[in-house]
Amino acid sequence: MLKKRFAKRAAFTLVEIMVVTTIMTSQANNYGNVKEIAYQKVCANNLRQLYMALTMYDMNNGGLPNAKFFPKKPKQDPKSLVKILGPSYAPTLVCPVFPSAIKNKGLTYLYNDDLAGESLASISQPRKTWLLMEMNAVSDKVPMPHPGGFHILWADGRVEVTKKIPARFAEIQKKLKERDKNKPEKGK
Repeated sequence: MLKKRFAKRAAFTLVEIMVVTTIMTSQANNYGNVKEIAYQKVCANNLRQLYMALTMYDMNNGGLPNAKFFPKKPKQDPKSLVKILGPSYAPTLVCPVFPSAIKNKGLTYLYNDDLAGESLASISQPRKTWLLMEMNAVSDKVPMPHPGGFHILWADGRVEVTKKIPARFAEIQKKLKERDKNKPEKGK
């Protein structure tokens, strides 16, 4: 008798299957968002750690590193933050959302080389002066790496996520668009 009742109850009803499927689908969508948010937090934390590293570098050397904006070969160039800060900071110099081809270069952040050699304390407007930012920040044609946009590390140590490209790059983009618009078409 027990076997007969169990045999009848061993099957799932259509409603039960639909409920489980709905729950699993919603969890899968939430998992994707959680993963994106986690990557965004890791990236912001990387920039905070890099601010501490740059602050220590400044204190020890009397100014910020004489590094390049973005070297062609970050792992080999002596003016790369990768080489200047050393291997212990290598994981923090890479945002986890970038494609492997870019991450393998060892650097996904741009450095404000206008500040090379300057002391953090000498920056007149640290709240408006960027130190590092994700490389996606140079163009509005490049997809944003995070749900909130891309990260900027300011000279006051603040990390901000934004979708607005900095004025410096917006001006460059505008000039390039005007130049392209004024170029004669090929074949004419």
